[in-house]
Amino acid sequence: MAEGFGSVTWWGLTPALDLISLFPHGKINLDCDSTVNVLLVGAGDIRHVLRTVTNNPKKSLHFYVIESHLEVLARHILFFSLLCEPSDKIGIREKTELFLELFGNTLVRAQTAQYLKEKADDLIRFVTDPSNKLIPFLDLSSLKFKERDMLEGIFKFWQNPDEKTFTIEKHWDKRLRHHLAQRYDSRRGVFDWDYHMKLQEMVPLICNDEYIQWREDGVAFHLRDDAPYDISNRMLANGALLHNRDGDLVGQRGYWGDIVTSPFIAFGSYCDDERMLKKANDKYVKSSQEISQHNVYSMLELLLTGTSSSSSNPDSGIEEITNDTIGRLIDGSVRVTLLPLNSATELGKKSKYEKLFHCAFFSNSMIHHLTSVNGLDRVMNERCLLICETARFILDLRKENKDEYLKKVIQMALAIGFKSSQVETDASNTLLFTLS
Repeated sequence: MAEGFGSVTWWGLTPALDLISLFPHGKINLDCDSTVNVLLVGAGDIRHVLRTVTNNPKKSLHFYVIESHLEVLARHILFFSLLCEPSDKIGIREKTELFLELFGNTLVRAQTAQYLKEKADDLIRFVTDPSNKLIPFLDLSSLKFKERDMLEGIFKFWQNPDEKTFTIEKHWDKRLRHHLAQRYDSRRGVFDWDYHMKLQEMVPLICNDEYIQWREDGVAFHLRDDAPYDISNRMLANGALLHNRDGDLVGQRGYWGDIVTSPFIAFGSYCDDERMLKKANDKYVKSSQEISQHNVYSMLELLLTGTSSSSSNPDSGIEEITNDTIGRLIDGSVRVTLLPLNSATELGKKSKYEKLFHCAFFSNSMIHHLTSVNGLDRVMNERCLLICETARFILDLRKENKDEYLKKVIQMALAIGFKSSQVETDASNTLLFTLS
């Protein structure tokens, strides 16, 4: 869709959504309905899972996840395993920092790199041993054996101590040079223009300095001053077959993700706590980094303890919670099933998925699968809510391109029997549709 966003969706282009809250009144009875089955197609991260689960503590939820790259599924597995770490080993504050660092930074601290290396051992055992209960709510049984083997290979790559096998600074700079071409030497001016002319009006919580810094080196979250961010984040590496100079296809690892929009959208473009949205001199006091930290900490705290203390006094700094519980993650009310990469074209052929889903989210990178040819209309429950990500935050696209995208998505949804349940505008992050 746009070269600057890349071919791998490491993070999504909508704020984290409480999917249940988007249902039209009366479509989902929170007290009477049984499990709500949610299909996530190309979300790129676990933001919607986190916010939906934490905002609906009494609702039974089952998420089915489809992604286009195994490296993205590997990230999901790591982040879900991080949630399950005992609090006497890793507290919520440290979990928050690890989460954001691995989520959106090209470079991480030494202790974060060490955590990733050590955790990869556990993840290898988890994907190779069906009886392993490291992440009790996560179901990998639908994945193909080949996909499990490839996930094992990804985790082994995370363990590799040789930093020369993946130097992300070089890959980031290569992407910048290709994307900017003759503008590379004046890139700071390009970044500044993109911020003021494209991003600021849409997401004023993101400040100019943090955005430009991320565009320069890919480090979004500087949460600690006591250690350098100088080790490549292997969770942002993916393999691809590319033509060499002789025209032969060869396997290469690189960074082919977003270099234009930023990971701030997912958790740092909104806040339910108005006290975090104070202004001084007509500017927000808190940065998007701080908003992201507050939001992720609050969600983890609610998810793991059932309470939230961070919102009681947002200016006091993040406090530590030591309750040794992982709450809803072990009570059976939340389940996550990872589906094979080709599932977007295969689900409609399987009877067990017929009319299963009450809610379906499609990212803009995988919206092309929303066709009757793929049979996805057959997996939607008669009360299904369809949520389609718009192209609003793809900064490389012009307004006419975004408008054309909206029209195309609406046509695709109508073609499989949905009807629009909202008035779309230029400020819409998502388009909503219902079957009835």
